[in-house]
Amino acid sequence: MGDSSSGAKKSGVWTYFVEADQNCAKCNLCEAKLSRGGEGRKRGTSTLKKHLQFKHKAEFDKIFGPALAATTSNESTSIASTSADCNSQTSQYSVSHRPLLKQPSLAETLEKKKVWDINDSRAKRVHYLIGEMIAVDNEPFAIVESHEGFRRLLNNILPQYQIPAHNLNFNNLTSSQWEIVQQLIILLKPFEEITKITSSTLSPISDVIPHVATLLRYLQKPELAGKTCSIDDFRCSLIDNMKMVTRFNHEKLHGEAAYFLSTFLDPRYKSVFYNAFQVEQARQAVLREALIISLEYDNDDEHDDAGPSKNKRSRPETNDVASEAHDLFWSCFEETADNNDALTSRAQPKNSAASELDHYLSTARAARNTDPYKWWGCNRGHYPILSKVSAKYISTPASSIYSERLFSEAGLIYEKKRSRLNADRAEKMAFLHHNLPILNYKY
Repeated sequence: MGDSSSGAKKSGVWTYFVEADQNCAKCNLCEAKLSRGGEGRKRGTSTLKKHLQFKHKAEFDKIFGPALAATTSNESTSIASTSADCNSQTSQYSVSHRPLLKQPSLAETLEKKKVWDINDSRAKRVHYLIGEMIAVDNEPFAIVESHEGFRRLLNNILPQYQIPAHNLNFNNLTSSQWEIVQQLIILLKPFEEITKITSSTLSPISDVIPHVATLLRYLQKPELAGKTCSIDDFRCSLIDNMKMVTRFNHEKLHGEAAYFLSTFLDPRYKSVFYNAFQVEQARQAVLREALIISLEYDNDDEHDDAGPSKNKRSRPETNDVASEAHDLFWSCFEETADNNDALTSRAQPKNSAASELDHYLSTARAARNTDPYKWWGCNRGHYPILSKVSAKYISTPASSIYSERLFSEAGLIYEKKRSRLNADRAEKMAFLHHNLPILNYKY
């Protein structure tokens, strides 16, 4: 491009042009007036050069030569051709890739709402994604079944997907294998039942010794041995292990005052699970506790109830095999209780506590499904001293499972992402966690 200064015209085009004004130049050959583009130093001679090339080719060749003319022409042609090709390709691309809007058919609409088969490729993809989530985030496997919030989320965002159930398939078992399964149900059903009872929120510690004694009697019953002959080695192994494990050992349980005295003061059990020596030990221990309490409190009728009310246990719904195991197990309980039920009243009690205890032991046991808390609440007038001793021991829960659950839930609420959560809000979240499922999410 030539110079734009009016004082120094170095470009050869000025041989055939003169300045008409500050922004224009005039061709000496055809007197055409051409703009130089821009103002001041931005003015150029490109327009003038092209004018010579296309209007006065001979004069252009004299200044710049034919080679430059050919190069400039080829460049223009190439640029024009390339531009045309690009426009053509762009036009073809836009036409060929333009999305075609189509109304879905009825079959396609129904297919979108159809639940995927568990082996469908789309369902398998979700299986893998859930597995990745469990592995990466260290989530429990139970999240796919027992975590209601996760299931509700998945059902709303992907209703076609069904979480696979983890139920066992017994269709392919042989008759002998099926017989073993039935015998295992008979053998282990009482363990499940006792575990649920003692793990409940209101089961007292007084349930432990009777349940352990009844389980051992159940496992040693000849009738059970006849019904579980295919797994007799397993039954014998259970008996041996229960005798060795500390929490099932009779002698060690009787050595713990919490277990020993709570069972003795439970109106359902009293002394039926103790021998004569143990009964006397329990009696002396209760009288010592009564003496301590009588020194600390006035012997009157104004005191707290023995504990919170507990719902009456109902017999769980079971199938025939499990029901048979249930009946056989609790018949062992009644046998143990009936064999040791009667204790003679002691003559000439030395004090009111001993009189209450003798009267308590001489009366009939309460039914197995009786609520011991309510029983002591109704009979505290008859046993004003003994009811205070019972409140100390029977109020202890049978297990720490429920309190451990609460601690675990608090740990889930106070996590790294919510480490600054205040106590009031955490309490509300724990309340919602417990009560939303009870309300069936209707609030």
